[in-house]
Amino acid sequence: LFLTSERTIQRKLKEALLAIQIERAYKKEEILEMYLNQVYFGHGAWGAEQAARFYFGKHAEELTLPECALIAGLPHAPNADSPRTDPERARSRRNVVLAKMIENGLVERSEAEEAKQAPIQLRQTEITNAPYFAAHVRKHLEEAYGAQAIYRGGLSVYTTLNLRLQTLAQRALEQGLGAAEGLLRERRGAAADGSLRLQGALVALDPRTGAILAMVGGRSFRENEFNRATQMKRQPGSSFKPVIYATGLLNGHTPADLINDAPEQFPGKDGKMWMPTNFERKNFGMTPLRRALALSRNVVTVKLLNRVGTHTVIALAHKFGYAGPFRDDLTLALGTSEVGLLEMVSAFSVFANAGVRAEPHAIRLVKDSQGNILEQNRPVLASVLPPPVAFQMVSILEDTINRGTASVIRRLGFTRPAAGKTGSTNDFTDAWFIGFTPSLVCGVWLGFDDRRSMGKNMTGGLIAAPVWAAFMSEALEHATLEDFEKPNGIVTALIDPESGLLATKACRKTFPEVFVEGTAPTRPCTLETDTRRFTDEEYGKNEESSTLMLQPIAPHGPDDRQSQEGGF
Repeated sequence: LFLTSERTIQRKLKEALLAIQIERAYKKEEILEMYLNQVYFGHGAWGAEQAARFYFGKHAEELTLPECALIAGLPHAPNADSPRTDPERARSRRNVVLAKMIENGLVERSEAEEAKQAPIQLRQTEITNAPYFAAHVRKHLEEAYGAQAIYRGGLSVYTTLNLRLQTLAQRALEQGLGAAEGLLRERRGAAADGSLRLQGALVALDPRTGAILAMVGGRSFRENEFNRATQMKRQPGSSFKPVIYATGLLNGHTPADLINDAPEQFPGKDGKMWMPTNFERKNFGMTPLRRALALSRNVVTVKLLNRVGTHTVIALAHKFGYAGPFRDDLTLALGTSEVGLLEMVSAFSVFANAGVRAEPHAIRLVKDSQGNILEQNRPVLASVLPPPVAFQMVSILEDTINRGTASVIRRLGFTRPAAGKTGSTNDFTDAWFIGFTPSLVCGVWLGFDDRRSMGKNMTGGLIAAPVWAAFMSEALEHATLEDFEKPNGIVTALIDPESGLLATKACRKTFPEVFVEGTAPTRPCTLETDTRRFTDEEYGKNEESSTLMLQPIAPHGPDDRQSQEGGF
């Protein structure tokens, strides 16, 4: 469960230490029971009960002697010895098990010989094609009802999984990982080898109900059961910034407010001075908050956090569903506190759902063998943001896709109204993109399990956003076109983004900004220059980066690597 499949002395030593701990805590019979309930039996079947249902269409306790012997022989080489892959090899392996049973006095010779002659009659009742999701559900069931109830209690479990979306998610992630690895090999040349095998995860849920619709926790459940969608905690980088900006909007700021993107040193808790830097290693002067978030300006974000206070942001982050713990310093602005992918997706659902968070859940209904309802999950809702503030955040995060760090999504052909945020961490160890439409939220993470750097500029916009675009394009292909609904209490005003004031004919640029009623500027711009529209080209000028598409590679706007330690 906890080790990789690498064949090294270090791994064997770790395995030995774990074995000693297990021996101290459990009896032999308990260890065997746990093993048989979790070991792989081929074709996505994990545990003896699931194997019995997959191969013979019955519960494990209903298996005959030859069927038991066949399943008992599978862990040795699950796919190779499978009766669905090679019936003769499976028969031979079954007979080896029966011979061992005779040798150990567990069965009479005549009974074993009769079992050896029995034909293999396969009957499948279920296929597990979402192993990480199934394991996630099983973990909850074991905690709630115990293993005995799961494997012998005849429970009926109805989940939230959408099989079509699950298939699309698995395909999009695998293709995206392949494209990212291709770029890694291209950059590293002939030295590239199997050590460049990236991992990834994807979660999609319904923002209105919290129902988990798709979950991919890694490339191969058979190789590694660690679920990166639910069990992994990594630094989110700039994908955490929306919490900072939402806090700012709740505390008197507007998207048009200006903060000077100029170098500034801040005292750290260790008494040393440090200075945040932008991805481009440049500073851009007076910057509207909208532009700062869409283009992921680190310096502006740290200054905004300094104004609103870390305690205020942490309190709101918990309302968003983040468990923490959080670093109580200004590096919080750059996503240095570790979070999980499911936490991220759930948090972004707040924006999509007009400020309301729906608790994520994977199970709709559980019934016992008599049909009695043991568990029924309905949406558990909690208000996090006022609808007008949530709408302001949606509007800003739309700019991330339309003209900011995730603009590749538009060039890949995704045209629906959508919003989101990229994230990249120090030394490019993690690449994130969390995005949403009104009816679907999806988050993607890519990286190495051992936290190695993926290499320079392997950002969330470069390798994670294209996976999101591929999944969402197919997921919503036949869905009704939806736009984000503007709530009561929102007004639009034409402003001058250089001053944050109302636009006049004297303003150099104009931009239609959204405000909570009563917060729009009342003073006019006084710049004496010709009127000129604030264009998309100007929005992203002077920034450079690159974006990996699933096929072509093309340039795009910047991403947002964080300098979380020595780079300040």
